[in-house]
Amino acid sequence: MLITLGIIGVVAALTLPVLTKKYQEIVLKNQFKKSYSMLSQAIVKAQSEFGSMPYCYKRTYNLVPQVCSHYNSLGVCTSSTQLDGSPVPKNQTGEIDDCPQFWPLVRKQIKIIKTCDKNSLQKGCIPQYKGRDEIAQESQSAKPGDDDYMDDYGKQMIANCSMWTKSQLDNTTASYVLADGSIIISAYNGDKGSSFAYDVNGKKGPNKWGYDVFVFAIVNNAKRGQSSITQLTAGAGHCMSAESGGKLTADMIKLLYK
Repeated sequence: MLITLGIIGVVAALTLPVLTKKYQEIVLKNQFKKSYSMLSQAIVKAQSEFGSMPYCYKRTYNLVPQVCSHYNSLGVCTSSTQLDGSPVPKNQTGEIDDCPQFWPLVRKQIKIIKTCDKNSLQKGCIPQYKGRDEIAQESQSAKPGDDDYMDDYGKQMIANCSMWTKSQLDNTTASYVLADGSIIISAYNGDKGSSFAYDVNGKKGPNKWGYDVFVFAIVNNAKRGQSSITQLTAGAGHCMSAESGGKLTADMIKLLYK
């Protein structure tokens, strides 16, 4: 009898963590689906209220071909030009002129109960998140104390996009807590850009990128050569780093259709 109970205990110890993990994944996937739908509907309603196509979106393509013109010591591209060496247009990946007017219309469609214009961590709007610089630093194969360990490895790895760093998240981003506890976090340029982060379950945890925190953008899905007059929606945003085992926003959106 004791042996049988011991075997049951061992089996339970092995299977319960797996079942718990799968259950948590299902819960977070459903929360992501709900959040994605809510964000898309808010953007559609805001566009209708705006009355025309707002210049506030990320494109699915670049306006012009580009090549890297400079790499840092880790081989990360830090600047690019057009093929003839001329500067890449400022609206290469999207339009932002109408964002300061459009974002308030988007937020009008959702129930916000608390706003932090900056210092979001100190003011209690967001929990502790890792910055992209910290995530990149932890991915370094060398360990502290090794001869080849680099203190600025994380900063160099994200040199082509400095969004969502630890300092930015805690000190300079604006954030909005919704009635259901979820949290919208503006990018470093606030209402001036189309990208934002979203914590689908707020402070509940795990508060990890690629698990319950994702980067979205207001997206124009028109293809090259098509009219840009189309319905805007929520989509994958810029410069997301998923923590170990996590998924990028684009991958999560694909899972919704499987």
